[in-house]
Amino acid sequence: MEEKLKYYKLKADEQLGNMTRRMEDEVSTHVNQKEQYHREIRHLQQLLKDKQLALDTMINEKRRLEEDLETVWETLNKDNKHMKTSLRSKHNTKPLKLDGPAFEYDSEKGLLNDSGSDDY
Repeated sequence: MEEKLKYYKLKADEQLGNMTRRMEDEVSTHVNQKEQYHREIRHLQQLLKDKQLALDTMINEKRRLEEDLETVWETLNKDNKHMKTSLRSKHNTKPLKLDGPAFEYDSEKGLLNDSGSDDY
């Protein structure tokens, strides 16, 4: 009976040792996975920061370009109005249309005056 008890105790110790090793392996695996996930999270966070920086840069550049375009548009409108006024005062005999561009360009005919014909 004592031998049977020793045998069962030995078997129980052996099984307990096996279970302990499996649990230690699982813990080690979980720790490695956790470290890998944290590395991946840091990598993705860095990618996100880089993309956000690029996006912010493009938004700022777009805003500056829109401001520049607005300035050019305003300047061209002022110049166009000045040119029409100047032409009107020089050529009082023929009224100019003031609701459209001073000149138009036709790819076949070239530069046109405001009436669409090419005689000035």
